[in-house]
Amino acid sequence: MPESQQGLPSGEVSVQTPEGDAGWSECLRDLKRSLEGGSVFVLGNRRRYPVSDPTKSRGDVSREACEEAFEELSRAIDLELLAQAADAQAAKRAPGEQGCGRDHGCVRPSGHDGACVNGQCEELPEASPSSGPPERPAPAAERERLARIVRRVAASIS
Repeated sequence: MPESQQGLPSGEVSVQTPEGDAGWSECLRDLKRSLEGGSVFVLGNRRRYPVSDPTKSRGDVSREACEEAFEELSRAIDLELLAQAADAQAAKRAPGEQGCGRDHGCVRPSGHDGACVNGQCEELPEASPSSGPPERPAPAAERERLARIVRRVAASIS
């Protein structure tokens, strides 16, 4: 372990996910309120950024608003996982070699699926059709894996 990380807390926290519709509804309302209050952050490798309330309507805890909050958290976690994968790919690249080649500034590996992302985990405008393959949706198994992760994170916010 690097000297800078010695003495920092580490380990896992086990959080029971809610069961049933009533439990998940309460969990999603808590998530929505937490996003409204600005108290949800995604932490990554030397990064920290807030997850904002996508609805911008304070006090709205309707089912639609709660689902939008869940999708926003899902998007933020997905982008962080992509950034971490890009960091791992960058560490494997030869000096001076960088990006996917589809879009200048993209930190994702060559031949990636989905949108190009810059170093701050922001999606880049879609590349022109001649610059690479069209964007494909994530495989169902990856979407389900991400949904499981986001459900566990949302449950820990409650």
